[in-house]
Amino acid sequence: MSRLLIIGCGGVASVAVHKCCQNSEVFTEIMIASRTVSKCEALKAELEGKTSTKITTAKVDADNVDELAALMESYKPDAVLNLALPYQDLTIMDACLKAGVNYIDTAYPYHNGDSEPFLGRILAKYPRNQFFLATKLPVWLVETPEDAERIFHEQLERLHVKYVDYYLFHALNQERFDKLVRIGLIPWAEKLKKEGKIRHLGFSFHDS
Repeated sequence: MSRLLIIGCGGVASVAVHKCCQNSEVFTEIMIASRTVSKCEALKAELEGKTSTKITTAKVDADNVDELAALMESYKPDAVLNLALPYQDLTIMDACLKAGVNYIDTAYPYHNGDSEPFLGRILAKYPRNQFFLATKLPVWLVETPEDAERIFHEQLERLHVKYVDYYLFHALNQERFDKLVRIGLIPWAEKLKKEGKIRHLGFSFHDS
């Protein structure tokens, strides 16, 4: 069972809602929220009798952090999907943090390198002990520990933090694992852990 809050009710949101409703075993409940609640109600009516997903609607101003946070706190979604305007990612992320979200996951290459700077602008406003931050080292871009050191400190600057809670070797397969062992990235990361710049080490894995 999962509860999804979808913000926005334009063309892209309509497609997403239809797709979610085709997977009712995954998306058992959906709330469609928009500044124009009549659009949400029309989409709900269009899907009635065609899906077992329970659909509710709400009016929300995606530019208003307090309003968004109040909606999240009352609906208690398992996930929030922003399909409104891209710039509203900022207010929606602010609202998520205000509503109690405390685990943030990103990576060096996500969104063509824009994910970490974007999150950094938001996270800089919050006490560091209010969230747990995970990011990842792109092993395919690293040939020496010095390369890793440069990228890691660039990540700290982009994220506006002094340490990372969870630092992962990104998208490992057998070849990349052999490489990180060969060039000494594990001792390099363990050194940063001892220095308090990394709290926990890990990896993401994409291989059979």
